[in-house]
Amino acid sequence: MAKEKTDFSLQPQFAAANLLPGISPVIPKQSNTFGADSLVKPSFAACAETGTENNITLQKTKTYPATLKVSQPKPTPVTPGKPFTPPAPQTTGINTPEIAEWTRTAGPDESVVLTGVNFTQNTRFVVYAHDQIKDAVIQRILPDRAIITLPKDLPKWQMYLLWPVNEAGYGLPVPVNKTETWWVGPDTASPGQTTSVYGCNLAQNNGRGALAAYVYLTSNNGKGYWANVKEVNPYKVDFIIPAVVPPGEYEVWVYNGQGSNFGWAAPQQLTVKKEFKFTGKELNVRDFGASPTASPEANTTAIRKAIDAAKNAPGATVVFPAGTYYISDYLPASANARWRGAGQDKTFIKCAASFSKSAQGMLSGAVKNFWVSNLTFDTNQNFRGAADKPFFMRHSTQVKFQNVGFSCQGYDLFDLHNCRYIFFSGCEFIGKSSFLGKGSQLFYDGNSFKLTNDTDMALHSWGGVGISLTHNTCQDLDNRDLDSGAGWGKGRFFTGNGIWGSCRNTYLGQNTTTDLTVRPAHNPIRHGEDPDQNSGEQFMWEGGEGKWAGFVKAATENTVTIAGYDQKVPDIQYAVITKGKGFGQSRRIIRNENGVITLHQPWRVVPDASSYLVIGDFHDRIVVYKNFLDGKTRAVMSEEHTAAAGIEPFGGVLNFIAAENTLQSLRAGIANFAIQHNIGHDPNFFHLYLNNKFINCRWAIKNWAFPNGGKKVATQGPFMFGVIYRNNVAQGSVMNDVVNEVPKAGAALLNMIIYEHNQFKADKQEVAGLGEQLFYKNKN
Repeated sequence: MAKEKTDFSLQPQFAAANLLPGISPVIPKQSNTFGADSLVKPSFAACAETGTENNITLQKTKTYPATLKVSQPKPTPVTPGKPFTPPAPQTTGINTPEIAEWTRTAGPDESVVLTGVNFTQNTRFVVYAHDQIKDAVIQRILPDRAIITLPKDLPKWQMYLLWPVNEAGYGLPVPVNKTETWWVGPDTASPGQTTSVYGCNLAQNNGRGALAAYVYLTSNNGKGYWANVKEVNPYKVDFIIPAVVPPGEYEVWVYNGQGSNFGWAAPQQLTVKKEFKFTGKELNVRDFGASPTASPEANTTAIRKAIDAAKNAPGATVVFPAGTYYISDYLPASANARWRGAGQDKTFIKCAASFSKSAQGMLSGAVKNFWVSNLTFDTNQNFRGAADKPFFMRHSTQVKFQNVGFSCQGYDLFDLHNCRYIFFSGCEFIGKSSFLGKGSQLFYDGNSFKLTNDTDMALHSWGGVGISLTHNTCQDLDNRDLDSGAGWGKGRFFTGNGIWGSCRNTYLGQNTTTDLTVRPAHNPIRHGEDPDQNSGEQFMWEGGEGKWAGFVKAATENTVTIAGYDQKVPDIQYAVITKGKGFGQSRRIIRNENGVITLHQPWRVVPDASSYLVIGDFHDRIVVYKNFLDGKTRAVMSEEHTAAAGIEPFGGVLNFIAAENTLQSLRAGIANFAIQHNIGHDPNFFHLYLNNKFINCRWAIKNWAFPNGGKKVATQGPFMFGVIYRNNVAQGSVMNDVVNEVPKAGAALLNMIIYEHNQFKADKQEVAGLGEQLFYKNKN
C-alpha cells in the first residue's frame, strides 16, 4: 500500500470531451457531497433521476431478440419457483447495441454498470421480470459504457433480463441476479460428505430475508440427484453428496429459485470417490519405546518405528498417549495413516535442545491420506534444520489436521506449495507465517492464529486457486510490549500475491480479527528494529501486475492474436480489454500458440484492432463475506503513515465482492487501489461492496489510482471501472467517509464508480481525475 497523499480539495470538474456530442453537462453549484439532497445529477440532461424522459412504449412489442443461451441439467428436474417466460426470440439486426460486461447483482432502484458497443444517444435498456416489462433509467451513457438504474417498482429480488435497444433494434439480453457458480471445494469428495459451491447470487433473496438454494448433481449415465443443502448464503452453499451417488464424474448445478429453467448456473465439475477407510488398527508409540522420560534420540527412533509399522498396515492409526515427547530429528509424514493424540492440551511433541541442524523440518513429507488430530507440535525455540519451516508438506494431498496445536514462536510454520486438498479445523497456530505457494483447494475452518515476531502475515498465497477461510480468528500473541516484536504481527491475516500467477476463486467468510495493526515505530526510527509501517492490510491482494500490453491484431470468439507475448504456462494470467471494442471484458488464458491466445470462455463482444489488451497475473473471483475486522486506535488517529486497512485489493483485481463485513478502528476500512507497474497497468474492474459497516475508521473507503512515475495512461483506458458501493454505513469516521486520490490532471483513471443508498456523512469529494461517477440516494 503506497504512502498517503494530501487530500485534494478541488471543485468538481466534468470534462465535456467525455460527453456525447451535442449534450451539455450538468455541473453542480457546489462541491459533491454525500447527503440526503446531494445527488450529483447525470452528466447529460436527458438522464434525470425520475427517468420520465427515458420511457418507451413496450406493451405492443410481441418479440425480442434471442434470449439467454439456456443451460439446464440433463435429466432436467422440475425447477422450483415461479414460472419465467420471457418474450419469444427474433434475430438481432446490424448495428444493434450489444452488452459485453455488466454488474451481476442489483435490485429495484439499484444501478448496473454496462459495457458494450453501439450505445447510441437514443439507446434504451429494457428490463423483463416475470410478466413485467419496463425500461431502466439511464444515468450515464457513452458509446461503449453506461450506468443504468433498475425501475423502482420492479418485483423485489428476482432474476431480470436486460436488453439493449436502439433505432437499429434489440441486442442480446443479459441476466441480472442469475445464479452464478465459480468453483466447488473440495471438488473431490465421497458420498455422505459435505462440500461447497462458491459464486454469487447463489441464494434466493440474496441475503435479504429467508435464504434458499437448490443443488442438483448429474452424471454421464443420465442420472440426476438432488443434494441435501446444509447451509446457504449468497456466495457459498454447503451441500451433502447423497449416499446413493456412485463414484464417478458429476456436474454440479445450482439454482437460487429465480428464473425457472433460465436460472440454472453453468455447471461445475465434481469427482465422487470412495472415502479412504481407516482400518481401526492402532499402533501405540509407547509400545515401540517412546516415552515422556525417554531421551530425544530414543523417542525419535521409537516414533519412526511406529510410523514405519503404519506404512505396512495402510489405514492404521499411530497413537500418542498423553505426555510430552521430545524429539531430535524430523518425523516423516506417512501416507494412508492417522496420528492421534489424547488432546491438544494433553499430548505434546517438542523439539529438544539437541534437534538436528540437518532435519527436513519437524514434520515433513509429500503424502496422501494423512490425518493428524488432538495433539500439539511445539518447536520449543529449538527448531533448526535444512528446511526453513518446521512443517514442510509440499506436493501433499488429502491431508487433514483437526484440533492440532502448532506452537512455533519465532518461526514460520507451513510450506504447502503445490499441495491440494488440505484441511485445517479447530487448530491453533502460534508463530509467523505459513506459505501456501500455489497450493490449491485449501480449507481453513474454525482455527486460531496468534502472530509473533513482527511477521508480515499469517497466510500468503502465490497463485493459489480455490482457497477458503471460514470462522477463523487472528490476533497478536501478546502486543503489550511496544519495544519488542516477539508477540506482534504486522497486521496482515491473508495475502494473495501474483508472483507465481493469478490467485483466483478465494472465499474469506465469517472470520474475526482482534486489535490487529502493525507495531508502532520509534521516533526517530530505529532501523533494523522497527517494523515497516507500510503494513497492516488485513486481507490484501497484490502483485497482480501487467506483463503485456498492446492492441489486438486479430480475434475470434475464443481467441485473440497478439505479438510479443511468450508466456506458455496455462491458467496463470488474464487478458483484460481496457479500451476499444469489447471494453471491460476479462478472460483467463488457457493456451498460447505463437501469439494466438485461447481463452477460458468466449468473448460476448469480439475485440478488433481498436481493442487495447492488458495481460497480467490478475486476481479474479474473490468474495470477502461477513467478517469482523478490527484494528487499533493508533492506526486511526496517528498522523504518521500506516497501511492498516481491512480489505485491500491492491491492483489487478477482477470480479471482487465484499459484503456484510464490519470494519472497525482501521486507517481505511476498504482501500481500493488501481495502480501501474512497468507494463500496461493493473486494472480493478467490476467490484461490488455492499452492506458493509465501518466503525471509527480514519476513512471508511479510500480509492487510489496513480500511474507509475507519472507515465501517460490516456491510451490505456481507466484503472478502476465498474466499482459499486451500495447500502454501506459509516459511523464515526475521523477524516472522511470516502476519499479519492488521483492525479490532478490527465485521464479519468476512476471511471463509472457508483455510490448508492449508502449512509455517509456530508463529505466533500474530489472529482478531478474521475469520470462518470454516480452518487445516488445516499443519506447522512
